[in-house]
Amino acid sequence: MEIRFLRRSESHLLSNFRIKGWFFLPMYSVLSKELKLCLAQVTKQNYLDTYVSKRSGQQIVGFFDNKHLFMLARIEKKQDCLLVHSAILAQESKLSWQDFIDLFERLTKESGAQGLSFQLKSSISPDFQQRFKHCGYTNEGSNYHKTLAITRGIALGGGGARGSYGIGVWKYFDEQKYEFDVICGTSIGASTAGLMISSSVEHGIKMWEEIETAQVLDFDVPSANEITLPNLLTTIREMARSSISNIGISSAPLYNLIQKYYDLDKLYKTDKKLGVVTVELFHLEEVAIHLQEKPVNEWVDWMIASGSFFPMMQAKKIEANYYIDGGYRNNVPIDFTQKLGANLIVEVDVQGPGLNKKVVLPHSCGNWRFVSPWTLGTILIFDGKRSAQNIQLGYLETKKMFERNFGYWYTFENADFEDLIESLHKEFWDYLQKAYQKTPNNFASRLARMYKKEVAPEEIPLAMLEILGKFAEILPSEPYTIESFTGNILKEMDKVQDFEEQHSLGEWFGKYFRELVALSDFQIFQKIRSWFAQDGDKQARVQLLMDILPEYTLLVLLFEYMEEKHERISI
Repeated sequence: MEIRFLRRSESHLLSNFRIKGWFFLPMYSVLSKELKLCLAQVTKQNYLDTYVSKRSGQQIVGFFDNKHLFMLARIEKKQDCLLVHSAILAQESKLSWQDFIDLFERLTKESGAQGLSFQLKSSISPDFQQRFKHCGYTNEGSNYHKTLAITRGIALGGGGARGSYGIGVWKYFDEQKYEFDVICGTSIGASTAGLMISSSVEHGIKMWEEIETAQVLDFDVPSANEITLPNLLTTIREMARSSISNIGISSAPLYNLIQKYYDLDKLYKTDKKLGVVTVELFHLEEVAIHLQEKPVNEWVDWMIASGSFFPMMQAKKIEANYYIDGGYRNNVPIDFTQKLGANLIVEVDVQGPGLNKKVVLPHSCGNWRFVSPWTLGTILIFDGKRSAQNIQLGYLETKKMFERNFGYWYTFENADFEDLIESLHKEFWDYLQKAYQKTPNNFASRLARMYKKEVAPEEIPLAMLEILGKFAEILPSEPYTIESFTGNILKEMDKVQDFEEQHSLGEWFGKYFRELVALSDFQIFQKIRSWFAQDGDKQARVQLLMDILPEYTLLVLLFEYMEEKHERISI
């Protein structure tokens, strides 16, 4: 179930409520008037993202089940309280009273508020008064208020060297003085969980930026002067050979790393709930361990067991049983985090190779999910440079959920970015109409294939700009203004970028596909650029390709428009 702001392009969804809308409580006098207020607000919501955690003032929120809008609400966040001014249910909705309360309490948690207040227009029946009281609400006149008891948890996913991304997420929350009551992890996430309790984020960043594979595994990475695909393949081959000959590579060096960077005395005395997930080897059964229920001398063993990526790594023996990586059964333990009492969960998925369980959280449980669209590098080969990039990426992508930063693949810092990108889009569309007397329609789905996510009408200019950024191989690990980003695109588009940090096989193959395969998106883009630059009737070429390949044609023309604009400004 999804709760998010409605966008301007979704205003047509309100028509389903005009005749068939209803609600439990007296929150409006006339349905048509309330819907008119909602529609007026939705038409202002020209949003690039729909996070309920980053905007204040009156907003219209939609509640979706399998992409079906079954309830909308007019809300307002004031300081630490979420005010509900109205809520309208679709006629076919079978929402129970408890589900209704739970969903608004989830919305309150995900918005970053702690208080929830229903603003009623008149008094309610004794039956509904009792229902509110049963759910812990007190009335202040005709309004009903509750201060929620929020237990904050974080579920850290497995993914080996990619786990550095989670340090960036931690860094953002640490800056906000945000404390977690429950900390759970799988595989590298289990090690990060212990680090979060026993050390500082500065210490954690230092560890990850200095870390090398030999400090985690009893394996010497073959020396290489350059980061190349053949060198990566050699390392993987030697790692596999060592794994086979030793029935898994030992993780003994990890004990020394923990001794160096973890304050174990602080870890053992924590009052936070700490959980790790591992798998019992012979039955392949998930084992979720609440460490406070185990002897403290076993805690480090359980954390290492959670990350024992068998058969590449040796299984970990604890007492009479052998345990392996928890990712084989539960790579991001949000269910265990909730079981240990968390009702607002930060979920950090670093795209490890394990199984992500299908988990349905209670309606009242809030969930902030962080998963990067970038692939974050290798799993078993640790590299300080790549770790530093992933840490910064995790930090920036977390910041986007809560502050006036925008973007999907990249991070834009302009507070007024939504206005700036819309202005750029309008200028570009006017340029197309004036120069070529043609603007395309219905190409968002084609754009989505390159963008790797669904593109709402409001996101089209952002998607086009970020795709050009990817074509130019702009790094995502630093924030940009719209000016600096477009400048980098123009500067880097025709350069061949070499990898300066460790990359995965998939990233290497993606680079070769981009550079060498004629039908890659980048090569098609470049061929159209070249064709448009030739002598002859360019307008006819644009008209032809606008019908056949509108997404590529528009990207080329946007790039040309940016070049022309840059030249005008330079002059």
